Amino acid sequence: MFYPQGGGQRYDVGKINGNQVEEVQKHSGAVLHRTPNHDLKEGKSIKGVVNGEKRKQLTQHHSTTHMVNAAAREELGEHIYQAGASKKLEKARLDITHYEKPDQDTLDEIEGKVRETIQEDHKINVLEMDKSEAEQEYGFRIYQGGAPPGNTIRLIDIEDVDIEACGGTHLTQTSHAEEFIVTGCKRIQDGVVRLEYKAGKAAEEYISTLLDIYEDSKEILEIDRPLNDEDKRQEVRDLAKVFSVEKKDLKKTLERFVEEKKDFRDKRDRLADFLEIEERESPEERKPASLSEAGELLFDQRMFYEKRVEKLESRIEEYVEEKADEDTVLEVPTENIGLLIQVTQKLSSMKSARITLIGDKGGVSASENNLDAREPLKERFKDVQGDKGFAKAFN
Repeated sequence: MFYPQGGGQRYDVGKINGNQVEEVQKHSGAVLHRTPNHDLKEGKSIKGVVNGEKRKQLTQHHSTTHMVNAAAREELGEHIYQAGASKKLEKARLDITHYEKPDQDTLDEIEGKVRETIQEDHKINVLEMDKSEAEQEYGFRIYQGGAPPGNTIRLIDIEDVDIEACGGTHLTQTSHAEEFIVTGCKRIQDGVVRLEYKAGKAAEEYISTLLDIYEDSKEILEIDRPLNDEDKRQEVRDLAKVFSVEKKDLKKTLERFVEEKKDFRDKRDRLADFLEIEERESPEERKPASLSEAGELLFDQRMFYEKRVEKLESRIEEYVEEKADEDTVLEVPTENIGLLIQVTQKLSSMKSARITLIGDKGGVSASENNLDAREPLKERFKDVQGDKGFAKAFN
């Protein structure tokens, strides 16, 4: 009744006589059920109830794994062979023999073929055959997960799609997989590629999450155009590539870039005012045609303002030098304390002066005359560190 861990498929859970079954393993031909705090006794009849929802999810992942293998073989070539598999509640994966990581277009083709197989509603048959007869009729390709012991073999036949030896739980029709989506792909070693995917409720929830991410991203980037759900998923995928982040991290990444763009723009404006120059350069403005283009525009604009801040900060020393006399105090709109230290020490020595610069995060003062470097800072900060020649304080 309870399926034990095996063939890459997670064990069933449920209850025996009302006691929770937490784990099911196969050992020496026996199926062992772990049930804590039970009152079961040898020889007594029992009633087992498998968690049907979880069994269904595992079964959907197992049957779609066979469909993925068939689709990958059709798309990539006859050399495709299963090198490992895992079917969990939240996701499934299939490791296949292939020389390179498939590109996104290829993954889309594999996903499309599996979805087509689901929609065509192929019958899934369970066959019991003599092993030698099965090998003669179908070849050794049936051993995708390795050859099982014994003379009789159990085959899962997805009509007109795939046939493999398998002991796992399976659907009776491909349409019962309901939904399917490829979620990722990576090269795990030389000659082996891992395909990651979801089926059934897990796929529906994942797709719903992607659509929520699309709506959040669209709102943050202030772009709106009519798209179907598949195109929205593609937009999210493309946008994640722009920022080199996981799709689930897009919202916080976009919010951070919007905030940093504004912050760097404000810093640029304050520095331009301080340096008494007219800031003429502006970032590129264009109307994006897609979510990813809007993301690229945000990325470029944020980088533009950051570089302008760096360029303007490089002119602070020259400006302070022009303004400096034997005792100079200036408020400089920068958080770069290291730069302020460098400027005060250099110009105080050059001018034989006391130079005090107050930044956004603190102040520094250097003196090369008889004036105490600490005094200007004590007027503004409670905790001043240093001596007569050099002092610093932080907000």
